Amino acid sequence: MDTSTNRPTVGQRPRFRAQRVVDIRWMLRAASLPGRTASVAVALWADASASGQPEVTLTPSRLRQVGVGRESGYAAVERMVAAGLVSADRQRGRAVRLMLLDEKGVPLRVQRTW
Repeated sequence: MDTSTNRPTVGQRPRFRAQRVVDIRWMLRAASLPGRTASVAVALWADASASGQPEVTLTPSRLRQVGVGRESGYAAVERMVAAGLVSADRQRGRAVRLMLLDEKGVPLRVQRTW
């Protein structure tokens, strides 16, 4: 008798889908940064590839989904900005808008995966 509960029920959707196309150089640069930066990078890349656009919004709920607190998430964003991985558009009272950048500072070409 199978009593496992890891099968999705009707109407339940996974939070993340498997990503097929990842810019490994960008991801490795993010993973080399300290703290929870790699977790934030995975969330950013998942959002960017889902929309097909290099511009994403990082919300506190998205940070919770990847197990990152708000303060450590925004510290990770600061490290990514300093490393040239993203550019940030911050406005008081709004979630931060990020543009994923390549090594030259140009917005990344993101391929939509589904």
